[in-house]
Amino acid sequence: GRVVALALGRSADLVVAILAVQRAGAAYLPLDLDHPFERLAYLVADADARLLVAEPGVLPDLTIERLPPAASAPGGALPAIRPHDAAWVMYTSGSTGRPKGVVVGHAGVASLTHTLVTAFGLDAGSRVLQLGAPSFDISVAELCMAFGSGGTLVVPPPGPLAGADLAEVLRLRRVTFGLIPPAVLATVPPGDYPGLRGLASGADVCPAELVSAWPGVRFWNAYGPTETTVAASVSDPLTPGGGLPPIGRPLAGHRLYVLDARLRPLPVGVPGELYVAGPGVARGYLGRPGLSAERFVADPYGPPGERMYRTGDLAHVRADGQLQFLGRADDQVKVRGHRIEPAEIEAVLAGHGSVARAAVAPRGGRLVGYLVPREAGSCDTADVLAHAGASLPASMVPGDLVVLDELPVTPQGKLDRAALPDPPAPGSSRASREPATDREATLCALFAELLGVPEAGAKDDFFRLGGDSITAIQLVSRARAEGLGLTPREVFVARTPAALADVARVSARTVTDSPAGRFPITPIMHWWREHGGPLGTFTQSLAVPVPAGVDEERIRAALRTLTVRHAALRTRLLRHADGGWELEVLPPEEAPEVPFSRAAPSRSGPGADSRPDVAPPLDPGSGRMLAAAWPAPDRLVVTAHHFAVDGVSWRLLGPELEALLRSPGSGGPAQGTSFARWARLLATEARRPERVAELPFWEKTAADGATLLAPGWKGRGGPRTTLTTRLPAGLTEQVLTHLPAAFGCGPDEVLLTALAIAVARWRGGTDVLVDVERHGRDAFTGAFTGDPDGHPDGDPNGDIDVSATVGWFTVQHPVRLDASGEPAAALKRVKERLRAVPSGGLGHGLLRHLNRDTAPRLAALPAADLRFNYLGRFDGELSGMPDAPMAYAVELDAVARQGGDGARLVASWSYAAEAVSEERAGELAGQWSRALAELAGKAGEGGATSSDFPLVELTQSQIEALEADLDGDW
Repeated sequence: GRVVALALGRSADLVVAILAVQRAGAAYLPLDLDHPFERLAYLVADADARLLVAEPGVLPDLTIERLPPAASAPGGALPAIRPHDAAWVMYTSGSTGRPKGVVVGHAGVASLTHTLVTAFGLDAGSRVLQLGAPSFDISVAELCMAFGSGGTLVVPPPGPLAGADLAEVLRLRRVTFGLIPPAVLATVPPGDYPGLRGLASGADVCPAELVSAWPGVRFWNAYGPTETTVAASVSDPLTPGGGLPPIGRPLAGHRLYVLDARLRPLPVGVPGELYVAGPGVARGYLGRPGLSAERFVADPYGPPGERMYRTGDLAHVRADGQLQFLGRADDQVKVRGHRIEPAEIEAVLAGHGSVARAAVAPRGGRLVGYLVPREAGSCDTADVLAHAGASLPASMVPGDLVVLDELPVTPQGKLDRAALPDPPAPGSSRASREPATDREATLCALFAELLGVPEAGAKDDFFRLGGDSITAIQLVSRARAEGLGLTPREVFVARTPAALADVARVSARTVTDSPAGRFPITPIMHWWREHGGPLGTFTQSLAVPVPAGVDEERIRAALRTLTVRHAALRTRLLRHADGGWELEVLPPEEAPEVPFSRAAPSRSGPGADSRPDVAPPLDPGSGRMLAAAWPAPDRLVVTAHHFAVDGVSWRLLGPELEALLRSPGSGGPAQGTSFARWARLLATEARRPERVAELPFWEKTAADGATLLAPGWKGRGGPRTTLTTRLPAGLTEQVLTHLPAAFGCGPDEVLLTALAIAVARWRGGTDVLVDVERHGRDAFTGAFTGDPDGHPDGDPNGDIDVSATVGWFTVQHPVRLDASGEPAAALKRVKERLRAVPSGGLGHGLLRHLNRDTAPRLAALPAADLRFNYLGRFDGELSGMPDAPMAYAVELDAVARQGGDGARLVASWSYAAEAVSEERAGELAGQWSRALAELAGKAGEGGATSSDFPLVELTQSQIEALEADLDGDW
């Protein structure tokens, strides 16, 4: 009945110690060596642990008696173990401000082992991964599965595992089964893992896309609080595309109830609180009889004397009998798989001398602390965070702190967590500074890259920029690739690039992606080949300011630097005798010189200096993808072939070229996945069964009652005419900022809704088929499952990153829009239609152009004769070829340009004169502007849609009923 504390990391010694303590009839208390000493000391004292098993030197602050190794096995019979005897004590976050110990008996272990081994098909040949930390109860399930099946327990070295490191363990150690929290599994690139037969998600909500990312592996979802012996339910095997995974059915001998407030069972589909009964229900909370009585209550539906555990989770029973998890019913929150009582963190924060009161709430998947200082202006948030880090596990340290005059309360005087404000949007602090060393510069770049902020300063806090425990692990992996050794704990403690640079150690540098050789053309290039005009004039141009004092030699050197840094600018097009096209990256030393001229523009008027006819001609066949002209002392016109660049590429090249003109030694952006590897990965992806499974979606989109602008028009390739419309700055702000915020949508969804409304009024009907262009760089990041370049785990850094890669990544796909009803309802429908498109539309191009089996079926369908592209906010003067032949009857390109009175939305309407007259084109453009104005007037209404609630299945009518009941107060 005694408790033995185990201060051992993940190792064979830990496994032996656990089994030894169990066989001796005692309960073990796992101590996480990454937790602060103060917390560990509290656990040992609270559990009254009189014995401690630890490696020498692990806990130097403890006074311990060293015992010599036993010379022989102890004599005497071992005690008999009864089902009710304590097996282990694990501590979870406590609502009183202190962690609470859960005493788990042996009774539930047999049921747990039998159910998991049977459900997951484990046997003597299984190799089960030991991933969970000793203090995380998943580690118990891993032991039970391995030893209960007679298989092998694969024990990696101590420390956190995620991303490329975890992928390496799965591959090299030939793991066949892993129970992995979804946030961790999401960092692992699906790929070729010999022997991996099964995966189970647990400890947090499993997103549907995670199941789809592992199509060749059997996948389950498990559920269970620590108070129910690790797991209480397991789902049936999951299938990709099956929606939000359920938490499944009860373990053997267990009963799961969904009850109302009066403990009455609820019917199928009705949400209620989840209760667990059966042998796995824990004995209770150590030394907390009152709390135990509150959470472990009598089971009114079981045998006399049986108890059930009140989980505090909401769920409903599905039609197939499986349970669907819906969220929490109490104040306890869950962040990255950890159940956390805010009160425990609040007590620690309030324990700081400068803090009078504190509150904690989850915001955007991370914890935010709210402080009321004892004296106005006397609260040093950095010092408070350091104080919290000394007492709390890393997962419980708030990612941000917000100082308030008072905490909001309800009319009943209780803390109103819903009224706590959101923290400031992630971004670099004005109080930060530029990096002073190479190490700081590297870490600043990694911060910005991982957290998606424009830039990070040397004093910026990783967690205030949006970081969390998982991205901290990714930061450690990326830093190691740059030659800097860090641990996740150091990230939580140091937090800033400056502090991390001081503690970083030199480590081996990982091999990075090096583009070389030939590679296939991409779907968008295939599309252009079918519809485009002259290859040599398919270009884009950007006007770049030239600082005073810059000469021609510096300009030529800067252009040469661009071609060396960016492989796409030294890629040539190979056209083979059999009609096939292919691209090849030339070595920097073989790349042709960038053509350069000082010619004046051949046209006059606004934007003449950015006209592509200023620059010398390009020749993709020889690798001449970049050219430049210097028509005026203060302006350089750079022209690139569209096969080498897109709109995002110019956002990279423009600032980089400006920096090179100012300072020839300026560094370039961090290089990620090359365009060559991206293209090869697309070719592989097009043949995957999961991608082919999208074919019915795309067939229905195009064939289901397609309505076109000009059904009889067959003049693709004819000349274009363009008219331009501009929205006032005030209306632009409404359309691009206020309206998306009110409806939880993107600016492109607003613009497309207006287009659907405009077409319906202009032509009649309510249905329109549109080809939508997207930048494509976020369509498939991290989801490739095979890599023909020799990285079967995807990107060598653990995922695919093309954020800083120059190339033509555009994705184009059809979408059917419904403009019926009033404008706000139409916006909600368009938003949902666009969000139903799989993988950002990438699959359409793959199946239409890169898969020989599916290409004919999609090619035979009606094609849209209306194209839409929103380029976002762009400050430079970017221009294309005004004389390019038309591929559609009407093409709409919209961009937000900054002016003296703010941003203004500029729309370029290109149309084929054979299909649409000038008068009719003007009418369509006018209808679009009026529709945008009408939509802007609906910003006060706002409203959510079903995609805003991925964890529950709600119809639009149910959402609107809830909004009406709550008066919009979510």
